[in-house]
Amino acid sequence: MDELELLQNIDKKLSVILALMIRERYKKSNGVDKKSPQKVEILLAEFGFRAPEIARLLNKKIPAVQKALQRARK
Repeated sequence: MDELELLQNIDKKLSVILALMIRERYKKSNGVDKKSPQKVEILLAEFGFRAPEIARLLNKKIPAVQKALQRARK
Protein backbone atom coordinates (compact mmCIF):
# COMPACT_ATOMS: atom_id res chain seq x y z
CA MET A 1 0.00 0.00 0.00
CA ASP A 2 1.54 3.30 -1.05
CA GLU A 3 1.32 6.54 0.91
CA LEU A 4 -1.49 8.05 -1.18
CA GLU A 5 -3.63 4.94 -0.85
CA LEU A 6 -3.05 4.91 2.91
CA LEU A 7 -4.10 8.56 3.22
CA GLN A 8 -7.23 7.96 1.14
CA ASN A 9 -8.12 5.02 3.36
CA ILE A 10 -7.70 7.15 6.49
CA ASP A 11 -9.78 9.94 4.92
CA LYS A 12 -12.60 7.52 4.12
CA LYS A 13 -12.71 6.16 7.66
CA LEU A 14 -12.63 9.62 9.23
CA SER A 15 -15.48 10.70 6.93
CA VAL A 16 -17.59 7.81 8.19
CA ILE A 17 -16.88 8.76 11.81
CA LEU A 18 -17.78 12.37 11.09
CA ALA A 19 -21.02 11.36 9.37
CA LEU A 20 -22.00 9.24 12.38
CA MET A 21 -21.28 12.13 14.74
CA ILE A 22 -23.40 14.46 12.61
CA ARG A 23 -26.27 11.98 12.62
CA GLU A 24 -26.08 11.74 16.41
CA ARG A 25 -26.10 15.54 16.70
CA TYR A 26 -29.27 15.71 14.61
CA LYS A 27 -30.95 13.09 16.78
CA LYS A 28 -30.06 14.85 20.03
CA SER A 29 -31.09 18.32 18.88
CA ASN A 30 -34.39 17.28 17.33
CA GLY A 31 -37.10 19.14 19.21
CA VAL A 32 -35.11 19.44 22.43
CA ASP A 33 -33.57 22.86 21.98
CA LYS A 34 -35.82 25.83 21.27
CA LYS A 35 -32.95 27.63 19.59
CA SER A 36 -31.86 26.30 16.25
CA PRO A 37 -28.42 24.72 16.55
CA GLN A 38 -25.85 26.00 14.12
CA LYS A 39 -26.27 24.20 10.86
CA VAL A 40 -23.84 21.36 10.35
CA GLU A 41 -23.09 22.71 6.88
CA ILE A 42 -21.69 25.90 8.38
CA LEU A 43 -19.65 24.06 10.99
CA LEU A 44 -18.08 21.85 8.34
CA ALA A 45 -17.37 24.83 6.08
CA GLU A 46 -15.64 26.60 8.96
CA PHE A 47 -13.34 23.61 9.29
CA GLY A 48 -12.39 23.80 5.62
CA PHE A 49 -14.78 21.37 3.95
CA ARG A 50 -16.08 22.41 0.53
CA ALA A 51 -19.70 22.19 -0.60
CA PRO A 52 -19.28 18.91 -2.56
CA GLU A 53 -17.62 17.23 0.43
CA ILE A 54 -20.30 18.52 2.81
CA ALA A 55 -23.06 17.36 0.48
CA ARG A 56 -21.54 13.88 0.34
CA LEU A 57 -21.22 13.66 4.12
CA LEU A 58 -24.76 14.89 4.76
CA ASN A 59 -26.35 13.04 1.85
CA LYS A 60 -27.61 16.31 0.39
CA LYS A 61 -27.41 17.90 -3.02
CA ILE A 62 -24.57 20.33 -3.65
CA PRO A 63 -26.87 23.28 -4.54
CA ALA A 64 -28.72 22.84 -1.23
CA VAL A 65 -25.46 22.98 0.70
CA GLN A 66 -24.28 25.98 -1.30
CA LYS A 67 -27.54 27.79 -0.53
CA ALA A 68 -27.21 27.09 3.21
CA LEU A 69 -23.65 28.43 3.18
CA GLN A 70 -24.72 31.48 1.18
CA ARG A 71 -27.51 32.26 3.67
CA ALA A 72 -25.10 31.96 6.58
CA ARG A 73 -22.76 34.54 5.06
CA LYS A 74 -25.49 37.22 5.06
